[in-house]
Amino acid sequence: MLTKSLALLRKSLVDYNIPIHFSQLVTKAQAKDIIKWFHDNCKWHSAKTYKTVAGTGEEDLDTRKGQVMFARTNPPHTKLMVDLIQHVAVKYNIAIKEGEIDWQFVRYDVGDFFGNHRDSYPTVFGMNDELGVRKLSLTVQLSEESDYEGGELRLENDTSGAYHLNKEIGQGVVFPSWIRHEIKPITKGIRYALVAWQRGPFWS
Repeated sequence: MLTKSLALLRKSLVDYNIPIHFSQLVTKAQAKDIIKWFHDNCKWHSAKTYKTVAGTGEEDLDTRKGQVMFARTNPPHTKLMVDLIQHVAVKYNIAIKEGEIDWQFVRYDVGDFFGNHRDSYPTVFGMNDELGVRKLSLTVQLSEESDYEGGELRLENDTSGAYHLNKEIGQGVVFPSWIRHEIKPITKGIRYALVAWQRGPFWS
């Protein structure tokens, strides 16, 4: 069943021609506002992944290193992002729950990274709760390209092998949460990014 689901979803990726890139989702000033908002309203946590279901079992120290903040309310300057997520969902007939978006503010310092992973799985197992499953993921660059080296966001893509997000501030990408992706290790400076997960009913 899982193999069949993955095969169908990979075919959908080709049909949908996603990940979908967006530019200028925020200005430099708006990026600074978002960073300040998280610092004023949220707390830092060590970025963690686990070897079993998320939030349980043994922590997987080989997969991720960094710092994160979480928010359940929309940060400033994100209305356009929410509208784009909803547009993608409608265009590609992906069922979502409006208003059910989890936000994560991410900081990667030298040596930090996030290995190849999925934000969700096309089954009823893992990363699911009463709010539904993660259906669409969004990442937006909040740092200047000159602020850091390394830290590239790489997404697997059946049509071209891989997709790399432009590192300019305000660049963003929306993609199905089951697509494998990674953040390459930071070799210099600090990278800030905003991540969102749009939830919806379980895949059927």
